[in-house]
This record gives sequence, C-alpha cells and structure tokens, in this order.
Amino acid sequence: MTLVIDASVAMKWLVDGEGADRAQRLIGIDTLAAPDLIFAEVANALWRYTAQGLLPAAAGATAISALRKTLDQSYPLGDLAPRAYAIAAELNHPAYDCCYLALAEMLDAPLITADRRLAARGETSPFQNRVRLL
Repeated sequence: MTLVIDASVAMKWLVDGEGADRAQRLIGIDTLAAPDLIFAEVANALWRYTAQGLLPAAAGATAISALRKTLDQSYPLGDLAPRAYAIAAELNHPAYDCCYLALAEMLDAPLITADRRLAARGETSPFQNRVRLL
C-alpha cells in the first residue's frame, strides 16, 4: 500500500517529539510517497531548529539525507501544481499543503499528516476519507 506523507510527518521521524513513535512505525511497512516539495519544507523546518539553537547544522544536513533514503517515491511539483491549485481554491487552504492532497488523490492513497489544521480541513471536505491525522 502507498501512503502519502507530508513534511509534518517527516519532521517527526527526523526530530524526536510528540508522535515520533507513530511516525516511525510507518517506515518500511508501506511505500512512502511525497511531492518534491517535502524536501524544501523539511529543509526550512530544520533550518529554523538550527537558527534557534535547537539542532546543530550538521544534524540538519544528516536529517535531509535520511529523508531522501526513507522516502520511497517523490513526485515533481509541476505535475501536481494544477490540481493543487484547484484543491486550494476549493478548500480555501494553502496550495503547498494541497500538493500533498493532489498526490494522494493521484495515487488513490491516504495522506498521513501531523498537521491538525490540514487534517481538520480534510474532515469537512471531499477529502474526508483520504486525510488521516498521525
């Protein structure tokens, strides 16, 4: 089975915190997929941790390499952007989050997220059966 994961789930793998154990259980069981956007979002989140003194710079670089090895498939944004835009307009939600929804729809797969706002938006939309909170 394929699961689409977003950056919030990837950050749980890479930086221990609440929900890290649940996120770790996804690894190796199913095929994990994400839009290429995940790399930029995770890099930005790791940079913030580094800038705040919460994570050494070398650990951030190692985490990005680990993400590349953990993720089974990534998909180019150019293929997802038109549908992501349409979903964003429909849900009144940021297009970058909707890239994950567009991929989940394309792959007919669930989207696993630790983002409560995205999960809540999904609950009241046509994606209610596709979005799952970690």
